[in-house]
Amino acid sequence: MSLARAREILDRREPAEFQMTLADYIKEAKRLDLDAAHIRALENASMRVRVENMTYEEWKAKYVKPKDDEWLQAKRRSMVYYNRAVDNEPLISGVVKKVSADNQMELAGWDFRIKGKESYMRKIQNRYENGQTDYRSSDIVRYTMVTGGDTLVSKLKRVIKGLAALGYETIEVNNFWLDTLNPYNVINTVVKAPTGQRFELQYHTPESLEMKEKIHVLYEKWRVLEKASPEAKKIQSDRFCLAEGLNPPDDIEEV
Repeated sequence: MSLARAREILDRREPAEFQMTLADYIKEAKRLDLDAAHIRALENASMRVRVENMTYEEWKAKYVKPKDDEWLQAKRRSMVYYNRAVDNEPLISGVVKKVSADNQMELAGWDFRIKGKESYMRKIQNRYENGQTDYRSSDIVRYTMVTGGDTLVSKLKRVIKGLAALGYETIEVNNFWLDTLNPYNVINTVVKAPTGQRFELQYHTPESLEMKEKIHVLYEKWRVLEKASPEAKKIQSDRFCLAEGLNPPDDIEEV
């Protein structure tokens, strides 16, 4: 018997239930008033079968909007950049440890020197949704040096020189102690390694670091609120009130 003849016989004898498609099963489940979980399972199975039988181009054309496709491409580029930064971290960390020790600066938050993927992608997505396409970020790898307010500025200058001697150029310095529009009191710098990798290096006093943690807790609450809401405005006001209680480091105007 040929294969074609066998199929013809089987098709004639096959019960109707075995000829039903997944869509038919879903329709029958609804007719029989099966519970929602069963119907949802059938719908998921139907979706999976359709997707598995598609080529990538067919799937993209059917399920991915042009804007979504742009975001998928941006995500790929972003993760390549993120992974490269993580690969560069051990060498950078060794240099930061050395320069910190040479200048009697304490390193704080060492276990959090690599920004989490979720946090990084949230940052990039926020940029993307606001029309920005730059996926580069200087704070994937980040460090915090701490010393007393009486020595912060002088030690910061020595650290910058020490990094430069090893090929690490401080390319950006932001003194937020003098910024009345920002509640964080910190000196934030961006450093470029010889590889081209950029990383963030913050300089704190013990008091400003402690205050930063308190203000950051409020920031996480504020971040998810509608910015014009009374609650968001109250939290923002509280953040600035906390910051006003700090004494600035000596000679902070020199930075």
